[in-house]
Amino acid sequence: MNLKRVPIPSCKSSVESLHLVIMLASNKTAVFWYRLMLGLIGWTAIILQYALMVSANAAGASHPWIEATFNFFSYYTIIINLGVAITMTVLLASPHSGVGVWFSRVGGLTALAGNILVVGLIYHVVLAKLWAPQGWNMVADQLLHTVVPILYLIYWVLFVPKGKLSWIAPVTWLLYPLLYLIYTLIRGSFVQWYPYPFVDVNTLGYEGVIQNSAILLFCFLILLYLLVLLDRGMGRRTTH
Repeated sequence: MNLKRVPIPSCKSSVESLHLVIMLASNKTAVFWYRLMLGLIGWTAIILQYALMVSANAAGASHPWIEATFNFFSYYTIIINLGVAITMTVLLASPHSGVGVWFSRVGGLTALAGNILVVGLIYHVVLAKLWAPQGWNMVADQLLHTVVPILYLIYWVLFVPKGKLSWIAPVTWLLYPLLYLIYTLIRGSFVQWYPYPFVDVNTLGYEGVIQNSAILLFCFLILLYLLVLLDRGMGRRTTH
C-alpha cells in the first residue's frame, strides 16, 4: 500500500508568512489605500442605511427624519460602524495631528475591533434569522454586519502594532457598552422603543434584559481578552 505523505507547514514557511505581514504593515501605500477603501465602504453603508430608515419612516410619522435620526443613532451597529468610518477618515486626513494620534492609539483601535466583532457575531448568531432584507436593505445590512467587520479585523491584524496591550484594558473597554445599555434603557422608557429584541423591556421586562445584557457583556469580555492574547502572541513573534 502506497501512503502519500501529507505536507506539514514548516517553521520556515510560518516565519516567511509573518515577515510578509510585517512588510505589508510597514508599507505606507498599502495602509493608505486600505484605509481609503474601508472608509469609503463604511460611509457608504452608513449613509445608505440612514436613507433607507428615513424612507421607511416617511409614511407613518409627521417628521420622519427626526424620528429616524434618533432611532438611527440608537443602534449599536450604527455607532460602531460610524466609529470605524471616522477613524479611517481621521487617519487618512491627518494621522500626525493631535486628533490623529488619539485615533491611532493601539488600545482604541483594538477596542473598536472588539466592538465591530461583537456587532457581526450578534447579528449573524442572533438577529439575522429574525428578518430577511431585500434589495438595498440587504446591501446595507451586509455592509454593516459582514463586510465592514471583516475588513476592519483584517486592518487590525495587518496594520495595528502588536504587543502593547495590558491585561486590564478589556475591562475598561466594557465601559462603552455599559453606557450604551444605560442610554438605551433610559430612552426606551420614554419612547417605548428599543433597538434590539434582547433589550426590549416591553417584552422581556427589566429582569430579562439584565440577564441578557450580563450574558452579552461576559461574552464580550471573553472576545476582548482573546484579542489581547492574539495581540501578545503576534507581538512576541514580531520581536524574534
